[in-house]
Amino acid sequence: METKEYIPCDTLLLSVGLIPENELSESAGVSLSRITSGAEVDHNRETSIEGIFACGNVLHVHDLVDFVSEEVEIAGKSAAEYIKKRQKN
Repeated sequence: METKEYIPCDTLLLSVGLIPENELSESAGVSLSRITSGAEVDHNRETSIEGIFACGNVLHVHDLVDFVSEEVEIAGKSAAEYIKKRQKN
C-alpha cells in the first residue's frame, strides 16, 4: 500500500531534539515563553505573528509523540482555516 502524499506548501519545518528550536521563531520576531523557551501560541497554535503557527519541539520538548501529533493537527487545521479566510477577502 502506498503511503506517500504530496502536499504543496511554501515552507515545512521539521525539528527533532531535546530543546525547542528557536532560530526561525526568533528571526521571524515570534514571542518566546520564559517558561518553555519555545514560541508562545494561542489555543489555535498561532504565534504572536499573525499567520505563523507552531507546534511540536518549536513550543517545548515532548516526551510522547501523541502530544506532538495532537498539536500538529490543531496547528495544521488552524493554518488551513487562516488561509481560507484570507482567500475570501
